[in-house]
Amino acid sequence: MLQALFIDAAGTLIQTAEPVGDVYARHFQSDGLSLAPGPVLHAFTASFAAYDPDYAAHGTGDDAEHAYWQEIVRSTLLACGPDATAFAHSDAFPPSFDRLYRYYSAPDVWRLYPDTLEFLDRAASTARLAVVSNFDQRLIPILEGLALAPYFEQIITSSRARAAKPAPAIFQ
Repeated sequence: MLQALFIDAAGTLIQTAEPVGDVYARHFQSDGLSLAPGPVLHAFTASFAAYDPDYAAHGTGDDAEHAYWQEIVRSTLLACGPDATAFAHSDAFPPSFDRLYRYYSAPDVWRLYPDTLEFLDRAASTARLAVVSNFDQRLIPILEGLALAPYFEQIITSSRARAAKPAPAIFQ
């Protein structure tokens, strides 16, 4: 029997129920921006890849996670044209971002991969399970809401561990 199996969350167990580009385009449309989902997704992917996942080494808790994501979303908008750039620098951006951040806190905007439950049932019969993820603290209530939390002895996020994968500290 394996001692423990560390499992990532987003992209392994869960995924967004809708493409990020679609959600962002719809969300910012309510703020008066007309954005096409494809280019927004492209901008988000580039912005997300550009940000150091070791943000958690600079602080913990909701404020650090919120600031990290706010910069990713702002960077996404900066790549989406002059109207989106102006909005990203406006006083309207912070409350709009707050609504988007809360949106992704809800379990119902996430879905399981088709084989997630079967995999977890089998894995739990052979090893102790833990989630180790560069996701932020919103992950815990998301996994609870999706009825996945009981499978895991630990749910470790990078901000909680003050280290991000692949750093050894997050696994210790």
